[in-house]
Amino acid sequence: MKYRILFFLILITLFISCDSNKLDSILSVSISNLPIDFLNISEVTNEIIPIELELTDESIIGEWQQGYRIIISKKHIVFFDNNNNTPKILLFTEDGRFVRVIGKKGQGPGEYTSIGDIAVDEMKNLIYIICPTKILTFSFDGELIAEHLSSLKLYEEANFMNGELQLLVSSIHQEREREYVRRVNLFTANENIITIDSMSIFEESLKQKVIVTPTVRDYLTFSDGKKYLYYPIELGRLDIPNFCDTLFEIKNQQLIPSVKIIFDGKYMRPTSVFKTSRFVFVIGHRIDYRECSFCYDADTERTYNLTDGFMDDIHTNTKVRIRPNPLNSNLFYYLFNNIGGDGEELNPTLFIGKFKL
Repeated sequence: MKYRILFFLILITLFISCDSNKLDSILSVSISNLPIDFLNISEVTNEIIPIELELTDESIIGEWQQGYRIIISKKHIVFFDNNNNTPKILLFTEDGRFVRVIGKKGQGPGEYTSIGDIAVDEMKNLIYIICPTKILTFSFDGELIAEHLSSLKLYEEANFMNGELQLLVSSIHQEREREYVRRVNLFTANENIITIDSMSIFEESLKQKVIVTPTVRDYLTFSDGKKYLYYPIELGRLDIPNFCDTLFEIKNQQLIPSVKIIFDGKYMRPTSVFKTSRFVFVIGHRIDYRECSFCYDADTERTYNLTDGFMDDIHTNTKVRIRPNPLNSNLFYYLFNNIGGDGEELNPTLFIGKFKL
């Protein structure tokens, strides 16, 4: 009897060990030479909730197709509109009722001239406005909580994850005549914008002091209690640094490879990669600068080439492109233009869904 119990204990240990190794292994997803697929959005979600964003004189959302970001918290929706050099941050309730504008453009205390990104602490209802020379902290009530000066000029993205503010920062330094070095670092700060730690992400040589970054950026994502980073390179470059084909988990200030993307760098470049409990999504641009997207389903182990996006067979009956919620990439969203009965353009409808597990 003792030996039989011991035998089963050994089997259970081996099973757990093998299962753990499977979960910890690096997933490879190939997106090369795939035929174009058609996939209904109902295949990846059970429900999508439409939210009409209230239109007022202060909450007008203009050309939102580029330069916007939405953060969905438990009771609020934060809309960051960064179009036409007139950035603004709009706060809505969870059902789309307009609450207020957060902050204002200007050169005085508590004001901004431009915005690199925003981040939201949903536990304390705080909004961080990341500017080129300072970081502003506002409450959801619109009150300025703090203003921190910063010497870090180019913020590429920010996100508030696991009680910490993550800041992805790029800097360019001239090494010698007509030679520059660009360095990308990830800074971790607490809610008081005190730097806790930093880590080097990427370094490259440049012939000119100009870089092109995607308008839509989802580099820092959060899923199932884990922090992830994907950082792209410019379209047209044939040399692909190792990290540019990998989605990393950020763990103990280290980058742990999580997903390896296999692609042909001559024809396309991923601009964002994020994962959920079940799916991996790759968004990119082809050599002709058209957007492309791919979806890997871990249940079926199949990758779909969704060049024009998902078919929304639940609400709009059109092709849509989804983006992850920064606070939880198991939630996604997309926008759809509304036209009134008299031809007047209204605020877009926000659609929010949850990915299948």
